[in-house]
Amino acid sequence: MFLETAVYLAAHYGLRRSEVLALKWDCINFEEKTISIKEVRVKYGKTVVVKKPKSEKSQRILPLMEKLEDYLLHLKK
Repeated sequence: MFLETAVYLAAHYGLRRSEVLALKWDCINFEEKTISIKEVRVKYGKTVVVKKPKSEKSQRILPLMEKLEDYLLHLKK
């Protein structure tokens, strides 16, 4: 289920792998219908680090597509 969700997000929003892996439920605002990209998850050797993206432009708020919203709400239950 996780892989399907990651591929869906990457394909529909053009997100990088590091952005998809850093998404948490608090990044998704169902009331305002937005997804906030504010962190990335990167691997340095054997260590995985969650950090801010390299540039401020990479931090962005995207509209939550209705089809994706339904899918995520079902997944969250």
